[in-house]
Amino acid sequence: MTSSTTIFAAKKILTMNSYQPIATHVAVRDGRILGVGSLDELAHWGDYTLNETFCDKVLVPGFVEAHCHAMNGSVWEHTYVGYFDRTDPNGQVWPGIKNITGVVERLIEIEQTLDDSEETLFAWGFDPIYFDDGVRMKLEHLDQVSRDRRILVQHSNGHLLNANRKVLELASIDATTDVEGVMKDTDGNPTGELGEMAAQFMAYKVTGMRKLDGINSNDLWSFAKTATNAGVTTATDLHARVEDQNVQAYVEVTKSADYPLRLVPAAAALTMSIQDGPSHVAQLKQ
Repeated sequence: MTSSTTIFAAKKILTMNSYQPIATHVAVRDGRILGVGSLDELAHWGDYTLNETFCDKVLVPGFVEAHCHAMNGSVWEHTYVGYFDRTDPNGQVWPGIKNITGVVERLIEIEQTLDDSEETLFAWGFDPIYFDDGVRMKLEHLDQVSRDRRILVQHSNGHLLNANRKVLELASIDATTDVEGVMKDTDGNPTGELGEMAAQFMAYKVTGMRKLDGINSNDLWSFAKTATNAGVTTATDLHARVEDQNVQAYVEVTKSADYPLRLVPAAAALTMSIQDGPSHVAQLKQ
């Protein structure tokens, strides 16, 4: 039985192909593109249905995002405090925050909605490099939010994390702590800023936060929505923990014909031993 062909008409199609940069129609069969060109050029594929849904639109190929992380799907469970406006997986635009005062005000607003005193307030996307005043977040800023609740503020780059006094106390981080990444002031006291894995792990360990590199199928669906909202149809999951839970989630979502994203996980070499890592990845490929 021959599968049916649908030819989509568009105002313009930018093919990204220098030999045929512009077209007006694209032929699709079984979810795969057969060709692009004019309607007459594509008619040779046989019987077709003409779809004019996009006849007034400009179509482009899906973008490939070569540096991203599936954790982008899970962070939307928490509070965004970034500098730029950002669209969540459901299409809602969250306005950017332009100074440290605005970030603190946003955190206070969220803290007042949390009924459970043991719940960690986690915010993400913090991007102070764009602030005009050059102020870095310190313990005194988070003191304004709460001295009793555990608070973590992840920077947009993922390499820096701010923790409040409560977290530092629980993690036993003080002037005597000799761990790479624990930032200190001129008097040798921690500022609450923690850089890279070792220091950040100390904070995450005492907050009960779900590890953001431990993804599930819901995270991957949110990740796909975020990607396709921006026109991305192929995306990496860099520094991926290729453990059973993550792998099962990859398989579960990509089995669905409705999953709109091609996933390209890149195994996190730092999380595997030299002895076991390569063989584990080779086994997954089978």
